Amino acid sequence: ASAFFPEIVINTSEKEFKIKFPAYNSVFDFSNKADNKKADSLIDKYLSEDSTKKTMFHRRSLSEMRLRVNNNNLTNLQNDGSFALDNFFYALLKEKNDSIVRISHYGDSQLEGDRITCVLRNNFQNKFGGAGVGFVAFNDIADNMNLSRYSSPNWNRYTVFHNRYGSGYYGLSGNVYKFSRYAIVKHNNDSVSNNDSSSSIHKAPRVFQNATVSITLNPYVKFSNISLMYGRSSSKCLMNIYDQANNEKISSDSLITAEGFTFHNLKISSSVRSFTMEFTGNVSPDFYGLLIDGKNGVQIDNYSIRGHSGDGLLLINPEYLAAQLKKLKVRLVIFQYGNNVVPYVNSDEKCKQLEQMYFSIFKRFKNAAPNLSILVIGVSDMATMYNGSYNSYPFIPKIRDAQKNAALKAGCAFWDIFEVMGGQNSILTWTNKKLASYDGHFSLKGEKLIGNELFNALMIEYNQYKLRQRKKEAL
Repeated sequence: ASAFFPEIVINTSEKEFKIKFPAYNSVFDFSNKADNKKADSLIDKYLSEDSTKKTMFHRRSLSEMRLRVNNNNLTNLQNDGSFALDNFFYALLKEKNDSIVRISHYGDSQLEGDRITCVLRNNFQNKFGGAGVGFVAFNDIADNMNLSRYSSPNWNRYTVFHNRYGSGYYGLSGNVYKFSRYAIVKHNNDSVSNNDSSSSIHKAPRVFQNATVSITLNPYVKFSNISLMYGRSSSKCLMNIYDQANNEKISSDSLITAEGFTFHNLKISSSVRSFTMEFTGNVSPDFYGLLIDGKNGVQIDNYSIRGHSGDGLLLINPEYLAAQLKKLKVRLVIFQYGNNVVPYVNSDEKCKQLEQMYFSIFKRFKNAAPNLSILVIGVSDMATMYNGSYNSYPFIPKIRDAQKNAALKAGCAFWDIFEVMGGQNSILTWTNKKLASYDGHFSLKGEKLIGNELFNALMIEYNQYKLRQRKKEAL
């Protein structure tokens, strides 16, 4: 039996001591608290108030990082004694000077517009070389932070998540773009006297002779080569490229017909900052986007689809997936999914189903390219309203465990971003310090923190890989 008293303090005159009885409501208060020392510790490493620095984020140069064994939040060692990331690290060590070491970064709205990916790319290219921004979509919901883009209205976008294509011949990004001669275009009503907003805009069909995509790169973007990715081209398609600065035609080519995936190098000088591609043909090929690259070093392609949980990737034709991974020489795939399923997972059974789904995705990519390294980033913390206050979704740790189980079972590495953030309820600390929002989306400063922390974790594993290689050579 137990009794509960009001929350009181007893003082005696003989000795100074206090007895505190817990209040009833505090005993049965199972809500998470906002204090999170682990989250504070990580954040304080970055958010130093050193006024002599121009940036809020201060880290030692990676060249000064001492080899550390402790990398608790990144699981690379597999049950059979192998290391999931070794093939990628081999490419970093042996191939970066002669070719592009390509990384595919998959995710949802957490990554859209090149968020987080750009931090990883900058870190990798600063250390290992490389240039350009990698994959650029013809059209997307979100703007890309590295460029401005305008596409004519007669482009149709199909994705593995919504407006799905009639076949499984998607690009690696999960997108397909096809042009049409027709589009529905909004027109402003010329009548200024009509105050009815619904009648001030009307829709009408419009006929197009061609389809265009215009790209203007930000000044800091450097590149050596721009490639057009397309496939399943059955008839002639003419492509003209114009320099927007002087409205001069740069080149005129006919895209070769191709049954499968292919890419076409565009004759665009690295001095050109703004260009327009114009396509004309009776039947549109399947377009997959652009690659804006350097000659060598590291490149990271951002493949993000808002609202996606990853399951749509299983719709990509397995042989077509394998052909693209091989042709583009992808060395590492990073999967960063999970937050879109959090509000709907509320039982152990659903966690088991989730584990099987992610295992199927990871194995599909492994089977498509057996030498591919895969890194799985687990679900990050996010909060919802409970009894008038924000607290973490209760099933996030189990969702994280399901993703980790699937990753290790498929021979992938796993990075526990949930623990990196500080664990349960850490999102409150991140939100209070303006590094994230309650729904789990990171701010620009939060993205930089997370991107840097992931890169540093990978570099610890890379240094350990080099040490293992030196020991083998010494035998």
